Amino acid sequence: MLKHMGCVEITPYNKDQSEIRNGHFEFWTRSVNSEKDRETLQILHDLDFLYPTPRKFCDQTETLWNCIHESLNANKKGQDGKRHILSIIAEQFPYCELKRFESKCVKKPIFTRITIPHKKLDQLQQFLDDKNNVIMSSYKTETKTGLPVKYLKYTKESLWEKFSYQFPDGVKRTSFMTFLQKKQYIYQENLGGLCSI
Repeated sequence: MLKHMGCVEITPYNKDQSEIRNGHFEFWTRSVNSEKDRETLQILHDLDFLYPTPRKFCDQTETLWNCIHESLNANKKGQDGKRHILSIIAEQFPYCELKRFESKCVKKPIFTRITIPHKKLDQLQQFLDDKNNVIMSSYKTETKTGLPVKYLKYTKESLWEKFSYQFPDGVKRTSFMTFLQKKQYIYQENLGGLCSI
């Protein structure tokens, strides 16, 4: 029908390749200079622009969909009741395909943790056991450790100022405040007659 209208077929490959790769695509032109169109299509064909999916991606796309299908069949739900599809798919692709050279690896931050020396911990414990700073509960205990609850007589800030004056080489402020965040240490403004006991 196209030939009767004056069109010329300029498909740059034979029909067998078209059926396999392009899904029966044919190219026709009605221009006066059909050779120019044929050359342009040949260049586009050589550069893989005429395929719906470029050749280098065909295998990866097919592999991806096969992996998804296999993972859904093999792993309806994992042991914890969740689907683990992405980990199954990632196993089918090499690392270089998942992490291309264009993408930079994110450097993980380095955390340095320094343990507090026993001498400084003993100073802190001695300060918090002092009856001038805390009142120890005779009946209430902290549930996890079983240690008695200690009611702070002063605010945490004023206790820190007192501690840093008494022990200038002691623990730093952050460690001191973190130590006071334990449930064993409670500050209540209105302790009633408890402070005078």
